[in-house]
Parts: sequence; C-alpha cells; structure tokens
Amino acid sequence: MSDKHPIVLLSDVIMADEEYAWAFFCNVAVPIMDAAGVDHKTANQTAAHLMQHLFEYDVTGHPLYEYGKSDAQQYAEFRVAMDRAEDAAIAKATGAGA
Repeated sequence: MSDKHPIVLLSDVIMADEEYAWAFFCNVAVPIMDAAGVDHKTANQTAAHLMQHLFEYDVTGHPLYEYGKSDAQQYAEFRVAMDRAEDAAIAKATGAGA
C-alpha cells in the first residue's frame, strides 16, 4: 500500500492520464449542470475550476474542452503562481530548503 494520501494518488492518476482526467471532469460537470440548473458552459467552467483547485490539473487544454477558463480559475491560477514565487523568494533569502 502506498504511503501517499488518497487525494494525492487520485491527483497523480489524473495528471498521468489525460483521458482519465477528461472522464473525471465530465463526471463532475454533469451533476453541476443538473443540480444547479446551469448551462453547459457554466457547468464546464465550474468543473474545470474544481479540477484546477482540487488536483492542480488544467483540463481546459484538453482537445475536447470547448470553453475558456472562467475568471475565477484565471485568478486562482494567478494567485497560486504568485504564492509559489513568494515562497521561493523567501526560501532563497533565508536559505530554507537548502
């Protein structure tokens, strides 16, 4: 048995297999559309944002994905990049992680 947390194992599978990731995405998007009563685009953008948020996987690059990133996903990706850059700068300045 792996020492990795189950969410990390799932993330690894999603990252490693584009078609598995697509199937997972579709199984998130459809219930959003059904339960929230939103259109296809909104459900897909919401599911794409969840995939980015939960698994750090950008499904919007998949050939079957029809819509762009939502503003929420674009902002979240920007914030993650900024946080990582800040963490790297702090580590470099303090010698942490060396």
